[in-house]
Amino acid sequence: MTSNTSGPRFRPFASPNHHVTKGRYITSNDPRGYIPVYEYPLNGQWIMMDIDDGYILWTGIWKALGNSKADIVKMIDSQPDLASVIRRVRGGYLKIQGTWMPYEVALRLSRRVAWPIRNDLIPLFGWVFGLCFFFLPSFVGSPRVLLRLGCSFSWFGRLQWFIFILFVDQHFLVHVYLQTSQGMARSSTVRQGGAERGDR
Repeated sequence: MTSNTSGPRFRPFASPNHHVTKGRYITSNDPRGYIPVYEYPLNGQWIMMDIDDGYILWTGIWKALGNSKADIVKMIDSQPDLASVIRRVRGGYLKIQGTWMPYEVALRLSRRVAWPIRNDLIPLFGWVFGLCFFFLPSFVGSPRVLLRLGCSFSWFGRLQWFIFILFVDQHFLVHVYLQTSQGMARSSTVRQGGAERGDR
């Protein structure tokens, strides 16, 4: 998402692998009488973002992952706080029908579930999302788990990890360092205690 005071507030990020177009769909479900969007196809679905307020058609992302539309209802029921911010569009153009969510909400949910199509969501969320969102603290609760995972990645996966650490979340790096230091200190204490028992 980028901001420009002289044009639309929400704009897609540039991506050489995606052809994003603009559309405008008439609907009675919106007080404007229409929904202006940026859109592009993905896995037989349409990925859409409202030009005016950044709302994302979550149904498109969810179905592009191969999931059932009916599962969205279950997901929303499990998170009552979403009910007050989502929009549901029914009737009219089939492309725009479904559940729309605020930009930040869609971004947060995509971090959790959209790993398989991460690179195809770059027009919506940017290249950092495509490279590194899997490693964000909101997805991985324990830095120690992240360190163990990083050891099993290919060289490119490790490069992504370092890009995240260096440019995205330095606070997370400090957290990793502190936990690792504490773990090494505990290990050293255990070894010293074992050596002392052995000397007796």
